[in-house]
Amino acid sequence: MSRATSASISSEIDFRELHARYSRADFREFKKWARGTAQGSRRGGSLVRSVFVGSVVVSTFISIALSALVIFSTMATTSPLWATLVGGPVIAAFIYLASVRLIDIWRRDVRLRVRWRRWMNLERFTLANTMVYTPEISSPSYPGSIFTIGTARRAFDVVTTSVGRYVEIGNYSFSGASGLNRSLNHCGYIRTLVDRRLPHLYLKSRKSRRFGAAFMRSQEFSLEGDFGKYFRLYTPLGYERDALYIFTPDLMAVLIDEASDFDVEFVDTQVFFYSPRRFAMRDPRTYRRVVAVVDAVVGKALRQTRAYSDERTTGNFVAARGARLGRGVTLAMVVGVMILVAQITRAIIMLWNAAH
Repeated sequence: MSRATSASISSEIDFRELHARYSRADFREFKKWARGTAQGSRRGGSLVRSVFVGSVVVSTFISIALSALVIFSTMATTSPLWATLVGGPVIAAFIYLASVRLIDIWRRDVRLRVRWRRWMNLERFTLANTMVYTPEISSPSYPGSIFTIGTARRAFDVVTTSVGRYVEIGNYSFSGASGLNRSLNHCGYIRTLVDRRLPHLYLKSRKSRRFGAAFMRSQEFSLEGDFGKYFRLYTPLGYERDALYIFTPDLMAVLIDEASDFDVEFVDTQVFFYSPRRFAMRDPRTYRRVVAVVDAVVGKALRQTRAYSDERTTGNFVAARGARLGRGVTLAMVVGVMILVAQITRAIIMLWNAAH
C-alpha cells in the first residue's frame, strides 16, 4: 500500500472487486483454483466432510424413523392405544432431530458459500491492487503482545502489500487463557515496520474496552499535556527518557488525531495497531482509515526514530531489559487461580475425610 493522502486514496486503490458479483462459471473456476492451494483444500475438505457426515446422520435418523413407523403400524392393529401414546412421540422425536440436523447442514453450507465468495472478492481485490490475500494464518509468530496470549490463535482475512511500504491488515481471534475468560476474542490489527529497533512501548487507548495483554502498573509512564487523557503509556523501567525522545509533541498530536481508538504497540522493528472490533475487510472505509493511520502515525514515527539507538548496547539492538515489557496480572488470571486453589482444597478435604 503506497503512500497516499485522503484526497487521492480513491484513485490509488481500486475498490470495485470488493463487492463485485461473479457468474457461476467464474465462481466454479475460482473454487477449482482455490482448492488447489493448501488453505483451499482444507476448506473444501471440511465442506465435503460436513455434508457427508450430515447426510449419514440424517439418513440414519430417517431409516430408524421409518422402521419405527412400520413397527408401530403393525402394533397398532393389536394395541392402538399403546402405539398412539408411545409410537407417535418417538417418530415425532426422530423427525425433529433429522430436521434440526438438516437445518444445521443448510446453515453451514450457506456460511461456507459466503466465506468462499468473500475469499473470491478479496483475492480479486488484492490482485487488482498489487497486494496479497491470505485467508488464514494459524498461530502467527509475531512479537506483538496480543499474539502471545490465549489459545486457538489465528489471523484471518489478511491483506498485505507487496510493493512500497510493508503494511498488513487483518483480523485476529484467540480464546481466553484461563479462568472465566475462555470466550473467543476478536480484534482487527494493522502491522507495519520501522527502520530502527525500538524498546517495547505500548499505548493502551482509553476509548477502547480492555483486551489483550496486561502489563505491570509500575511501567506506566505519563507524558506531558493531555496525552494521558487518550492513552496510557507503558515503557520498560529505565527507558522513560527513550520514550520522551520517541513521543515528541507532534507525534503525540498525530496519535490523538488519527489513532486514539487503537491500542498502539512498538516492539523490535514492528508497529501494531489493535482495534477492539474486527475490520470489515470488504468495506472501502477500512482501507481508507488504515492508509490515513499508517501514513500519519508511522510516517511521523519513521522520521522521529531514524536516528534512535539504545545507549545501553551497540548497533541496531535494544538491551534485554528494554526489549520486552513485564507482564501484569489480569482479573481473569486471579479468578482462575482462586478457582484452581478452591478445587485443590476441596479435593484435599475429600481425601482427608475418606481417610478418617
